[in-house]
Amino acid sequence: MDALDRVNVYLVAKSAGTIAGFVSITPPSPCGYSVDKDFARPSLPVIVDERLYEVRLLTVTADHRRSSIALLLMYAALRYVAALGGRTIVAIGRLEVLPMYRRAGLTPLGLRAQSGEVTYELMTADVRDLLGRVREFEPMRCQERERRISADRRTSWTRSGRSARRGR
Repeated sequence: MDALDRVNVYLVAKSAGTIAGFVSITPPSPCGYSVDKDFARPSLPVIVDERLYEVRLLTVTADHRRSSIALLLMYAALRYVAALGGRTIVAIGRLEVLPMYRRAGLTPLGLRAQSGEVTYELMTADVRDLLGRVREFEPMRCQERERRISADRRTSWTRSGRSARRGR
């Protein structure tokens, strides 16, 4: 367990009652972001403030890797960040799956980090730009709904008893 585990929010996708994947969202907090370990803040081409969120640890089980679950989890993360008033998303992703991140709307920045045998690329996206692409996710959402994929009911979409939407 690291300091970010205290503030991270996890969105979970299930298929037939079994976890099919999850994604973590790190909100702005004094704990910082996981990208801070590999990239100095002055090198980040984003504004680091209360509207920056990190999407991390996107994981899909082997049985579901050829499905739309990864993109749907990214979509769910976007909706969560947007509901909280986020402006920018930052993420790091494995080089071999960069096409999926691009498809989800993230832009690779050419900044890389190595961890063992794995190379990661730093990516970013403007929440407004991603929301403009939401219609691209609609067919996937309908297909997966038919396959009975659902978000984990234990995921809280409220913060401190208030709606996740700002001002409500």
